Amino acid sequence: MPIFTQSEVNLHTHSFYCGHGTGEIGDFVSEALRLGNIKVLGFSEHCQTPDNFYPDRMRYETFETYTDVVNSFREGGYNAVPSLTVLLGAECDWNTQYTNYYRYLKEGAGFNYLIGSVHYFFDKEAQRLLYMGKCRDVKPYLSKYVEEYTQMLSSGLFLFGCHPDLYCYHTEWDKDMESAASEIIACAKENNMPLEVNGQGCLKKHIREDGSIRYPYPVPEFWAMAKEAGVKVCINSDAHNPIHLDTPRARAFASENGLDDLLVKWEITEGKVSLYQ
Repeated sequence: MPIFTQSEVNLHTHSFYCGHGTGEIGDFVSEALRLGNIKVLGFSEHCQTPDNFYPDRMRYETFETYTDVVNSFREGGYNAVPSLTVLLGAECDWNTQYTNYYRYLKEGAGFNYLIGSVHYFFDKEAQRLLYMGKCRDVKPYLSKYVEEYTQMLSSGLFLFGCHPDLYCYHTEWDKDMESAASEIIACAKENNMPLEVNGQGCLKKHIREDGSIRYPYPVPEFWAMAKEAGVKVCINSDAHNPIHLDTPRARAFASENGLDDLLVKWEITEGKVSLYQ
């Protein structure tokens, strides 16, 4: 069975199909070939639901086209490239009402893997979905974020947890933020689930607080706790444009924060990606 190091794998990418990305599937393949270090390239468009529940995502009606195009680049497809393994995945926002749907995608729809995340909350007062990245004060939603993120990690449906420290985007670190990190990290450790150092967060506008500048995410305080707990770690680009497929800032962040020894390896067996134990 093929085994790949973290530096050879990128499993979190988004093309124009996601609804807010840039570039065709073939553009990402070409960029991976140009970079030369990527041996496994996974596409993980934001998973739309049959009722088109999520805004700023591809329409459900487009999902089949996306899978067909990605499959054309997989082994045996007419666009396949021998030196690059292309995989079909999806990034799924945790929502208990879609658990069976996600299970179907994982087990019966030909996907190589799924990855899990939490981007949205339903704001009952405003009667609308609230995107975490635009939430200037996460505190009213923090317990809900932790609840949903740990449910996602515990579900057994996903390969890893995406950008677990997304909740830190606009909110300063304090005891409440630390407590949230503690619960997420403990759950990841208990379920042997890798957590992702996310390259996209390193490209966003930096946050200024207390005279210093930081990434919106990844956040050093969170990852110091992850290191201490010995949780497994992966690095992905979360690229929404092929020019961002490489992850130099995320790799540097991981090294600077002592995470290199926690980086995982992946194996591919009968078309499914799994953690190499």
